[in-house]
Amino acid sequence: TMQFLSYRAGRKLVLMYKWNAEMALELAEREELTTIEGVPTMIGEILNSPDLHSRDLSTVTKIGGGGSARPPEHVKLLQEHLPQAVPGTGYGMTETNAIGTTIGGDDYIGRPNSVGRPSPPLVSLEIRDEEGNILGTNEDGEICMKSAANMRCYWNKPEATEETLIDGWMRSGDIGHIDEEGFVFITGRAKDIIIRGGENIACGEIEYVLYEHPAVNEAAVHGAPDDRLGEIVCATVYLKQGADASEAEIQEHVRSKLAAFKAPSHVLFVDEPLPRIASGKFDKVTLQKRAIDWLQASS
Repeated sequence: TMQFLSYRAGRKLVLMYKWNAEMALELAEREELTTIEGVPTMIGEILNSPDLHSRDLSTVTKIGGGGSARPPEHVKLLQEHLPQAVPGTGYGMTETNAIGTTIGGDDYIGRPNSVGRPSPPLVSLEIRDEEGNILGTNEDGEICMKSAANMRCYWNKPEATEETLIDGWMRSGDIGHIDEEGFVFITGRAKDIIIRGGENIACGEIEYVLYEHPAVNEAAVHGAPDDRLGEIVCATVYLKQGADASEAEIQEHVRSKLAAFKAPSHVLFVDEPLPRIASGKFDKVTLQKRAIDWLQASS
């Protein structure tokens, strides 16, 4: 999206082959950048870089980005360390061509938990319950969007398309609400996705690989909060009777099948079958809470 807008406006676009906060700051100074865009992990590393105050960033007037939720404290730190730069963020999906909501400036500073407001008539946004009924102000439900930018379909996946697109409305899989002023707040996700440093990771993909390990009886993948990446991948594993496996072994098994960043940062082994909800699916709310408690106790 930023590339297209830069081409459209005829402005210089400075890209990095590989991310490095110190190199980004050097480029910002040398190229006299006016805007810095990146996922929250990148902006956080810039804010924590020892080079931040040794570089001349006076030309930077905007700090934007998206890809995952930005920690509210980042907004405060941006104001403190780069007061001349207007912070901003937005919300969208691949299926909506990144079009959704936007927020910046004083609105964002006053509501660092918000992803902004939609822009009618370009985007219409509603909060709906599980039956598709439109919910009221400050009521949590699934975020649904309708715009000319929405995808037409998933290629060769008619069932997925039918489930996601309903009368032109895109079901986001994200849970949130709209306040009295029309600002959108995301409070959770209905879809089984972990967003690690801006990368969307499907839990099911990792679970499939975990079940290929000969020692694994049951496995569930879920996220856990992380200060730097937003979320990290965690797995709860119940081994087969008499089988043995270490955390390092499980992690290496996943790395051998998938991209390294999809490997669980932590593996919690349990000695009883994983809890399930009435539908028979794993109770991931309980599993995630257990994992978070375990991580806090062991830190």
